[in-house]
Amino acid sequence: MREHLKDEGVQEFGLDSIIEFASDHDDGGALLQDRAAKCVVLAIEAHPEAYNVSWKGCVAVQTMCRKLSLSSELGKAQALGALKQVYEDYKDDREVRQQAVWALGALTNVPANVSRLLAAEAYTVVCIGVSQLPRRASRNICTATKASLGAR
Repeated sequence: MREHLKDEGVQEFGLDSIIEFASDHDDGGALLQDRAAKCVVLAIEAHPEAYNVSWKGCVAVQTMCRKLSLSSELGKAQALGALKQVYEDYKDDREVRQQAVWALGALTNVPANVSRLLAAEAYTVVCIGVSQLPRRASRNICTATKASLGAR
């Protein structure tokens, strides 16, 4: 994937492969050794306008986060910033935005990623996501989210 970063098709196929490989077929060792976390982040960042790359990048993050070691590596590879950017880039696409929110949530299974989430100010994505709730409930959820993230 790194050698053909500008080729959208290669990135999409690579993400498909990572999703499949991370789906409980391995303990994560091969993906760690191959630095798959960085490949996912680079693919997302290289093709921000490519729906399939963005969507599959989010799914790859969710799938990889089933293993704590991979979740930690995704955090180190700056997946949080890439996912936040996907969320912001796809303002009119609820499907991709939902995938980004789920991927951000999946990354919180590692305490260091929660700190990274706060540093990237990605917790605001959660507040935006609940903004359709009645005004009072929305404000309470956002306040509670910030408080609970800060307490970790």
